[in-house]
Amino acid sequence: LLLLSQDQDLQRDQDLQRDQNDAPVSSSDPLDAAGCQLRSSDPEQQAAALETLWSATCADSVDAANKIHAAGMVPCLTQLLSSPDHSVQVGAAATLGNVVRVLPAACTQAAAAGAVPTLIQLLGSDPDDTLLLRYAVGALESIADDAEQGSAGMQAAVEPLVELLSCEDISTQSRAVGCLWSVMRHVEEAR
Repeated sequence: LLLLSQDQDLQRDQDLQRDQNDAPVSSSDPLDAAGCQLRSSDPEQQAAALETLWSATCADSVDAANKIHAAGMVPCLTQLLSSPDHSVQVGAAATLGNVVRVLPAACTQAAAAGAVPTLIQLLGSDPDDTLLLRYAVGALESIADDAEQGSAGMQAAVEPLVELLSCEDISTQSRAVGCLWSVMRHVEEAR
């Protein structure tokens, strides 16, 4: 009887171990959870994820940027710049800007994913959409500042950046000046 009981306990323990190994891994790291939400097709989940990622990059920018880059979220952020959902576009531009500002490897990854032409396209957004413009210019400036990525496709940014110099939002104007400076440092044709 004792042997039967031990066999049942052993079987139960093995079943429990197998169930635990087959169970989906849950993470208490909010960045991991945000990474899953970011890849959702639901704009509300994407916007919530972007809020988490943006807040993390504001609070602890280098550590959060490293985690975002290591998790392969930079190409996803770049894709979300083209989202039809405005809040997703703004969140993606803000988060991408924070990540590429502190992490040169993320500049390379963003440029390879097509961030430069997409950000340049966003510069032609509604001039009253100062939040999107400000974040798009900031992200573009950070990529332009990167010595390796600074010249790739940046000449196309000159005209829309010059147009932003007449924007009513002083912060957008300031960022446009900084971005123009960065572009001109790396692109001879823009001088």
